Order: sequence, then structure tokens, then C-alpha cells
Amino acid sequence: MRKRRSRGMALKKKEVMDRLTGDEAATVVRLLLEKRPDLKRDLEALTYSVIGDVSIEDIADAVEAEVRALDLDALNSRAGSHAYGYVEPSEAGPGACRGGGNAVP
Repeated sequence: MRKRRSRGMALKKKEVMDRLTGDEAATVVRLLLEKRPDLKRDLEALTYSVIGDVSIEDIADAVEAEVRALDLDALNSRAGSHAYGYVEPSEAGPGACRGGGNAVP
């Protein structure tokens, strides 16, 4: 009888863990680390395997390359008066950076 009960409790606990939101899961991990600091290395290794090793420098380099690759003439042609209205220069730039490149919004 005891085996059934523990088995049922294990299923309930699994279901609860599956229902956690991202914020709730982060809270559980923080609380677990407070109780078991010896798990920090294992949790960090798992974290890197899930999210990968993202470098801020790599992101900055990719953004810089994207901005430098913009065609300034195409960017300038996006701003100003058009058949559909006026586009502010500050509004024209972000569309070009999202892959719109030469397209007019």
C-alpha cells in the first residue's frame, strides 16, 4: 500500500513541476540553491547546455555588422514624404534593421 501512495505522490509532484511558469521555475531553482549550494556547478552546467554560451561581445559584433551593412541611400529613401504619408527619420531606421533593408514600409 505504501508503494502506491509514494508512487501517486511522485506523479503529483511531476505534474506540479510541469505546470511551473518560467518565473516560478527560477524561484524554485534559487530556493533549491539556498538549501543545496553544492548543486550550483551542476545547475550551471545544465543552464549552459540549455541556453548555450551567449557572449555579449558576439551580440554587439552582430548588431554592429547589421548596422554597417545598411545601405545609407536606401535608409534615407525610407524617410520623408511618401504616397502613404510622412515617415520620420527616427522611424525609418528600425524597419531597415529588422530585415526590411531596401523595402519601403
